[in-house]
Amino acid sequence: MLSPGSVRLLTTVGSPPGIASLRGLGMDIDSPYAERPRGTLFPLGSYGHTGFTGCILWIDPGSRTFYVFLSNRVYPDDRSNVLPLYTQLGTLSAQAAGMGAASPRTSGGR
Repeated sequence: MLSPGSVRLLTTVGSPPGIASLRGLGMDIDSPYAERPRGTLFPLGSYGHTGFTGCILWIDPGSRTFYVFLSNRVYPDDRSNVLPLYTQLGTLSAQAAGMGAASPRTSGGR
């Protein structure tokens, strides 16, 4: 959907020197915001975006995998917390792509 040049801009570190959080133009590359949606299996090099309402777009170019989670944690009030679900979704998505020991492809799942 995006040109290689656009993807390169989105995934090139744009954080100032000395800042530990690596972020591109709207994409988390390796920041505290990237830890949960990456799950326990997607490697560094995967990247994505999380939004205030709890939406996620996460992409792993190595496995040619992505997942999208659409949510609205602020409806009907702002007391919902989807953060624990982020890690589960990232891990399950990576397993569905064949990463990790318990992937559906190796455990007889569908």
